[in-house]
Amino acid sequence: RGSSDLRYCDRLTRRSFLRIGALAAGATSLNLSDVLDTVLGKFAEDFEARGVSLRREFAADLPIWADETQLCVVVSELIRNAVEASPAGGTIRVEAACESASGDGWPRFGVRDAGGGLSAEAAEHSFDPFYSGRQAGRGAGFGLSKCWRIVTMHGGGLELRSGSDWGLDMDVVWPPQPAASRV
Repeated sequence: RGSSDLRYCDRLTRRSFLRIGALAAGATSLNLSDVLDTVLGKFAEDFEARGVSLRREFAADLPIWADETQLCVVVSELIRNAVEASPAGGTIRVEAACESASGDGWPRFGVRDAGGGLSAEAAEHSFDPFYSGRQAGRGAGFGLSKCWRIVTMHGGGLELRSGSDWGLDMDVVWPPQPAASRV
């Protein structure tokens, strides 16, 4: 039974990550601010149910090169994790800006929660598939590994910072244009 479970998990992982690779080919020019607004709107009931407030700070026009579905998956996973980690009365900050003052740099967005942060072990393994720092049965451990895979396949980067004073910061840097245009 154990080996068949392992084979099933292996097939599931391969299918999930191969599907992500195939979708990256559907990247187009998008406005990051519009995508953030859309995803945040879908979480309005979750914010209210958990008693968590939202503080958003982003420019109106942030061009980004992405597969829209995959970008929404990344933003949704980061928001979902922040909502679940934040205590009632906490604030989740979603910020987005361009890395350069002139506006021609890479878009960066961040999600910051008001939770208790991560332990050193959880931070070390946070992007590993099947690793979950949550209570047993409360997550398959795919969320952040899926985010990492999507972001890196688009040529971007994902950074995690944790502290007991502020919770967790997840920062994503994403290319503004296709790789061929950046050469």
